[in-house]
Formats: sequence, structure tokens, C-alpha cells
Amino acid sequence: YSIWLDSKLRLQNDPLLILEYFLFRKGHEYAISNHYDRHCVWEEVMQNKRLDKFNHTLIDQQFDFYQADGLKRFNASDSDKLLPS
Repeated sequence: YSIWLDSKLRLQNDPLLILEYFLFRKGHEYAISNHYDRHCVWEEVMQNKRLDKFNHTLIDQQFDFYQADGLKRFNASDSDKLLPS
């Protein structure tokens, strides 16, 4: 498993406790924290392209991989659905 931290964050707990809480207890394979502004990978892809943060072809390739791996668009009206899929 990997835990990705933004450069503005500092891990203050045992990483295994984080994995236990967010993944192992519920049988999930991955978890993604909420973004302060965007709540959908589709929105994040478009924003990264608008800001020209990365090569658009590479963004599309990574996004295609996520979708092929089963990522579904987030629907905020479904309160039982986990973010993002």
C-alpha cells in the first residue's frame, strides 16, 4: 500500500493505523481524501488541463487507467456511495 501526502501535509499517526481505519476494516482497496474544492476525479482532470499543470496526453492516459480499473463518476446525491467510486 501507499499513502500519498500533499507537500502541505504531515503524517501524525502510525501509517498502519490509517490503513486499518480506511481500508482493512471495510474491505476497501483504496481511499482518497476529500479535496477542499473539487469532489470528483472528472473535475480534477479538467482543472489540471485548464491550468496546464501536466502534459494532457499523460493526464488522459492516467484517467483512462482509473476508469479501466473501475472508477465511476461521483454522485453527491447518493449518500451511501463512497467517494469517489
